Amino acid sequence: MSTQRALVVDDNADIRESLGVLLELLGITTVTEASGANALIRVAHAHSTGMEFDVAFVDVSMPEMSGYEFAQAHRSTYPSTRTILVAMTGWASPRDCERALQSGFDLHMGKPLEMNRLRDLLAKLPPQPQPR
Repeated sequence: MSTQRALVVDDNADIRESLGVLLELLGITTVTEASGANALIRVAHAHSTGMEFDVAFVDVSMPEMSGYEFAQAHRSTYPSTRTILVAMTGWASPRDCERALQSGFDLHMGKPLEMNRLRDLLAKLPPQPQPR
């Protein structure tokens, strides 16, 4: 059996946990992290086991390591990954969207995430193969 896998990275526990629960209810295996640095450790482990995340929802304004820095580190370390990086932010100007894309994100979604847009994204994700 294969399943879709998501990573949620947000320093706000309410947002992180509620999105994690929502994704689980939608049938997505979900891992949550409160910091970009810890999320990179999770990504490294997932990559080493052949169980990369299909999608990562990442808050852009976190202390210590911003979501922008996470995206840049993720893309430079795993340039051929198929993980879709989604910037989550309350900032939604064209300049904010452009900054997210230039940092390595594939999509920019405003908080709170729109349910229809979230479902559309998840419907396009291919299932992951089982670990090696």
